[in-house]
Amino acid sequence: MPSNADAQAALAGHLNDQAAFGPGATYLGIIDLATASRADGGNGNETFTAEVTLSVDTTSLPGGVLTLGLLNGAITNGSGFQSLDFRFAYGGNSEKHLFTSLAQARTFFGDNPIALGALPSDANYTLDFSLTLASTGGGDGFNGNLIVGVVPEPGELALSVLGGLVLLIAVQRTRRFGRAERLG
Repeated sequence: MPSNADAQAALAGHLNDQAAFGPGATYLGIIDLATASRADGGNGNETFTAEVTLSVDTTSLPGGVLTLGLLNGAITNGSGFQSLDFRFAYGGNSEKHLFTSLAQARTFFGDNPIALGALPSDANYTLDFSLTLASTGGGDGFNGNLIVGVVPEPGELALSVLGGLVLLIAVQRTRRFGRAERLG
């Protein structure tokens, strides 16, 4: 798991992702999915895939919302791609996003957080990510940077604050009534 400092450095300048993760997030990984075709152009139509699997024992993690932050996407070489297929799977769910233009991919990968739902308690929880680039030209490429983490439930923080306020009010009332009785 990345350190909090590494996660903050990855999130720097990505305001939507920073807001989605907020304080108290537990970071599970920082991922760079990079694909590129051969510089010599190869045999015409070619596909290249980058894959990453994160295996996490979530039983020791605080509960919360599993969150994927799409930090940025950029061409690495050439003019981009013919098509780009981004897939991720988590806890029996999967999503697929197909892009046919560089503008679509850059928009999707540009500071775009996605809440994936409550993190289950599982000793063998896996998250799979793949990026497949189809190219007809030499040297085409794209890479997408991701961050994965667990964000505390908003309700947990709100309940803690509410509980503290109730306790503070109770203490203040006790002090106020206690003084009134002594004066009377």
